[in-house]
Formats: sequence, structure tokens, C-alpha cells
Amino acid sequence: MATYGIWIIAGVIALIIDLLSGTLFMLWVGGGCFVAALLSALLPGVVWAPWAAFVVATALLLYLGRPLASTSTRRRGSASSGSRARPLSSPNGPAAVPTGRGFA
Repeated sequence: MATYGIWIIAGVIALIIDLLSGTLFMLWVGGGCFVAALLSALLPGVVWAPWAAFVVATALLLYLGRPLASTSTRRRGSASSGSRARPLSSPNGPAAVPTGRGFA
């Protein structure tokens, strides 16, 4: 198998891991893999170039994308940000809240 195919497979695996984890960290690693795959296809005889492209692209994507990812995660209200589920309210007032003896 060509080297660029291995980089593409690694990028797809990184994206699947990112979808399963929800942290958006592996998204940047997957992007670095795809950049390395492109460079590997353009320069097939140079072994070190895709690795250098992977490291540089991943670091650059992490640096540029992390603030975007943190605001996106904060906006969603992830459990790691310390948000807690709140009872829904209705137009007639607060929703029923379960107590120890039933609903209040």
C-alpha cells in the first residue's frame, strides 16, 4: 500500500475517535494526517517530509483551532465545563420537579 493511503487511514481513524470522544482534539490530529497524506502523494520518495508536515500541521491546527473548539464546547454546555441539568420551565411557571415523595 502506498504511504499516502496509510496516512488517509490514520486520519479517518483519528476522526472516528474524535466523533466518539467529543473532545475535538483528534480532529486536529486527523487534519495533520490528511496534510501528511497530500505531501506523501506529492513527494513519494521523501520519507521524512510527511512526518514533518504531520507535526507542523497538527501543531498549527491545535494552536489555531483550540480557541474555536473551547468556545464551541462551552456553548454546548458539556459536562466537563461544570454545567448542570436544570428543570425545564413552561409558560405557566416552573416544571414539576421530582422530590423524595413525588412531584412538587
